Amino acid sequence: MLSIARVTLITAVAVWLGGCAFGQKITYSNTTADVDAAGNETVGVATLDQRPYVLSGNKKPSFVGLSRGGYGNPFDVETPKSAPLADEISESVSRSLAERGFKSSVVKVTPSQSRRAALEA
Repeated sequence: MLSIARVTLITAVAVWLGGCAFGQKITYSNTTADVDAAGNETVGVATLDQRPYVLSGNKKPSFVGLSRGGYGNPFDVETPKSAPLADEISESVSRSLAERGFKSSVVKVTPSQSRRAALEA
């Protein structure tokens, strides 16, 4: 039988090693795109997430990609606060346009919306 100390040590090491890959977050909303245009028009920015694995429900809208742990195991990487990736991209593009003089605002759309509904929004 394993002693309580040994079980505790093994559990602590497993959690510590697993923590290296779990919980990774990537933020896109604080990035800025290089926009060649300039202007002062009012624009709305929407990002319609049509990734098949999001539409099917296999992955959450906050899914960014995969990261591999030390043994090659894949772990999901998400946006901070589990915000939809589409919202992060919209924030980035909107801020980038605003820096070039546009009056830009984010229009929120959901993956379940059609392209027509997203354009109308």
